[in-house]
Amino acid sequence: MRAVRLRTKEDHLVNFPQTFCGSPAAAIIAVRVISRLAQAVGFFAGVVSAFSFSLPATAEVQSFPAGFRTQEIQTDGATIHVRIGGEGPAVVMLHGFADTGDMWAPLAKALAHNHTIVVPDLRGMGLSSHPESGYDKKTQAHDIARVLDALKIEKADLVTHDIGIMVGYAFVAEFPDRVTRFVAMGMFHLQK
Repeated sequence: MRAVRLRTKEDHLVNFPQTFCGSPAAAIIAVRVISRLAQAVGFFAGVVSAFSFSLPATAEVQSFPAGFRTQEIQTDGATIHVRIGGEGPAVVMLHGFADTGDMWAPLAKALAHNHTIVVPDLRGMGLSSHPESGYDKKTQAHDIARVLDALKIEKADLVTHDIGIMVGYAFVAEFPDRVTRFVAMGMFHLQK
């Protein structure tokens, strides 16, 4: 994989994969945009933390619908925690970074009446095991294939978010005949 090597304002070296951008110029622009976003996020996090001591927590974790079950599935080097429920064509939902499959509970509830819903915690996150290695997207795509094999599911729609998009893309590249549709949601959180 070719990479563009840049030196940032803070004198840190950054290797940015050119394959994600198509050209060195696009990679340079992407690194600059990401750097500016990181600065903005850092400022915003500081403002939020300054006020958070007085704000009550209001987030509510929704449960998966009745009838869903959980299963621990062994893959090559990991144990993947999976929620399964519903009936019909399969939909695999892959969560984002620093999240778990629990984020999909509301959508799972909406789709379970006519779809088999499969919601794993990716390797190293949530209730899945945290092995020393295997965090490259190709290995994680193979984890998803082993999950589908264990559940005897040949094909599925993929609904993905954030880092799950990259795992989903690797899954599509490795197993194109097993994917009926691929939905990528919210890779970047940008506003006008």
